[in-house]
Amino acid sequence: YADDSGESLSCLPHLRMGAGARAAGLGGTFVGLADDATVTYWNPAGLANVSVNKIHIASMYTKMSNDRIYSFLSIYEKLENNAGGAGLSWYNFKIDSIEEINDSGDLIGMLGYSVNTFAASYGNNVLNNLKIGITVKYYYISIGDFNGWGVGLDMGSLYKPFGPFFQLGLVVQDINFGIQWNTGRKDLVYPVVRLGFSYGAIPEKLIFAADIEKPVNANFKTHFGGEYWLNEYLGFRGGLSELNLTVGFSFKITNYQVDYSLLLDNNSLGDIHRFSILAYLK
Repeated sequence: YADDSGESLSCLPHLRMGAGARAAGLGGTFVGLADDATVTYWNPAGLANVSVNKIHIASMYTKMSNDRIYSFLSIYEKLENNAGGAGLSWYNFKIDSIEEINDSGDLIGMLGYSVNTFAASYGNNVLNNLKIGITVKYYYISIGDFNGWGVGLDMGSLYKPFGPFFQLGLVVQDINFGIQWNTGRKDLVYPVVRLGFSYGAIPEKLIFAADIEKPVNANFKTHFGGEYWLNEYLGFRGGLSELNLTVGFSFKITNYQVDYSLLLDNNSLGDIHRFSILAYLK
């Protein structure tokens, strides 16, 4: 339960991987921006954002080295009478082929590993410049004949202290009581605190953002990013996720947006390509 630095590890580390190719291209910064359907992961306070569209949808697919696949799907609806927004999301991390080794070191078969997280979110304004949100999660893990489950909670806020173009975000993710296995074992899922900001240097065209991430069991992690829209159809972005360079672009037409991102990995696990689709329906 420790990595090479001596830090203890969470039993669900993929929960730290983010959601959406747009946020990934921004270096993993989105807590203080929180303006598309991936807010159900990043900061549920973003569900309170004003929008001319009633339904927001996000989907993502990521295939990584070592047969790892990470998928995400989210949908949220703006509620009537200024009642905020409510959303549902699902994310899955799986590895299809894990070697099963006995005590003698012999290969006796192959295992599949899968983690599903199901979440329900709600966000609303509490003051003119302050939004809050909450997400309730259910975790389900299966590996071979073993399975485990747990319940978690995210709490987030967004605040605009200096007018409409600068926004602060704060979220605490995965407040929980651990994963209970069918063997009677119990494992820890460590919460994470994220603080971020976004600044619209040129409204709806040029954005800068930064996040600080503090897992309970690990050191601070930093994320920086910027996004520039060349026109109403094409946007570019780049950033740093710790010391890993990220780049990405978007193509948008009418109410649909396709995002791509590339993370140049310095940890010998391979570069990560992400694709996601956003849809805005009236």
